[in-house]
Amino acid sequence: MVSSDRVMLRLHIEAVWGVHLPPLFLNTVELLTESVQPSWKLYVAELSTAYIHVWRPDVGVVEREALLAHMNTMFPLALTGTLSPHISREVVLYQRAVPTMSLSTAQCIARPLTSHDRALIEIFEPGSADYFFHSVRHPLIGVIDEGCLVSVAHSSRRTAEACELGLIRYQGHAEEDMHLQRRFCGLLL
Repeated sequence: MVSSDRVMLRLHIEAVWGVHLPPLFLNTVELLTESVQPSWKLYVAELSTAYIHVWRPDVGVVEREALLAHMNTMFPLALTGTLSPHISREVVLYQRAVPTMSLSTAQCIARPLTSHDRALIEIFEPGSADYFFHSVRHPLIGVIDEGCLVSVAHSSRRTAEACELGLIRYQGHAEEDMHLQRRFCGLLL
């Protein structure tokens, strides 16, 4: 049986990159041959129990060894350090506890954002209003503190099996305060 972390990782990678993976029974897999081939050659995910390596099938043995050696030097920096320019990082969070905030309190600080809120979005992240207000990112929810937008949640990716929430936060509470815990960290080369 495949662990829930491995199932979630597979759903995440497929949703983000539009690729197809086999079930993650093993720690090293290749994208399925009928899959779209992404720009990255290697995706490494750190789960609580293992590292999972997802390879593009066209990467040869010698290049795989070189990429693994480079990745092994980068992973200790994955969460907090500065990475090489050609390495991307992502952290996937999940809700680990029931929120302690009441629904009425949450509704006072978070609300749906509409086209009337374009100015708030532009102050929050200049030049991003068109991105956020694109219909594929709906619903778009904002947390407003003292008249300033401090957090945006939006639909980031959808597949037949999953819908992911993108969360962008420039200030506010730590993940621990929001009852979020890291499910996995992924690096892409």
